[in-house]
Amino acid sequence: EQGVVLLLLGCRLLQGYAIARPMPAAQVAEWVAGYRPFADWNFYANAELTPEQTMIAIRRCDARQWLQRVRDCLYGAGQKPAPAWPIMDRKRTHLGRWLRQAKQERQYAEDWLERLQQLQHDLHSQADRLKQRYDAGELAAAQAGFADLQALQQEIDERLILYTQLP
Repeated sequence: EQGVVLLLLGCRLLQGYAIARPMPAAQVAEWVAGYRPFADWNFYANAELTPEQTMIAIRRCDARQWLQRVRDCLYGAGQKPAPAWPIMDRKRTHLGRWLRQAKQERQYAEDWLERLQQLQHDLHSQADRLKQRYDAGELAAAQAGFADLQALQQEIDERLILYTQLP
């Protein structure tokens, strides 16, 4: 996901652990010959997106990473250090701030934005309930509710895809 966002922001030269771990110089040629970037990296590296499509693609990544952090917290009990919860205030998340700005600037269809805001509200309400259960020591109950959270996130993602026609 970070590679996709960097590509969407215009970075065309990337390095780091997502691509390859450090290796002896003697292994570089073989690694280069066998390297295949992730399919979505290829797509976004070659896509000609409008600024609106680019912003929506970035928000999709943000939203998926937010959900992954909730999952990490719910299923990472006992890890050291403990995973940190993502921003739980929907108005302060990247998606929440973008939705507010897009609505103020009338950048997108109003009914589409309103539906996204409602879905995001529902998503965060469910996440708040799961965190409350987690904090109360009801780990199994919190984990059991994660599927509902995933379904809401999927619906948000589908709404974003519908507007942009992105994969």
